[in-house]
Amino acid sequence: MGGGYYMLELIPHGLHGVMPGVALLEPLNRIFHLAKKGDMENAMTQMGQLLPFINYTLQNLELFLQLEKRILARREIIEHPIVRASTYTLSEAELDYSDLLIKHVLKALPGSPDS
Repeated sequence: MGGGYYMLELIPHGLHGVMPGVALLEPLNRIFHLAKKGDMENAMTQMGQLLPFINYTLQNLELFLQLEKRILARREIIEHPIVRASTYTLSEAELDYSDLLIKHVLKALPGSPDS
């Protein structure tokens, strides 16, 4: 699994970094440095804001890509979340749950429209 899922538990074993999607670079970098400095309580609290999103998006690559782009569009980093034809269409329930997760993640991003 990627995206920083096991980051906190692997840092004590010598982890030097993770390869998340672009949307989580800032908060995972902040959490990584907190943990490396020994502030595991704060790192764990902040990681808790991201784990539901990471867990959900790791179900399949298409879901991951769509939600990453939705976050980037909400942050006005890209103009629109659809940049190519999708091979997977999110159901209405998945869209609603995705929006809930994205709102939760945006709270962890300083300067984002929903923070």
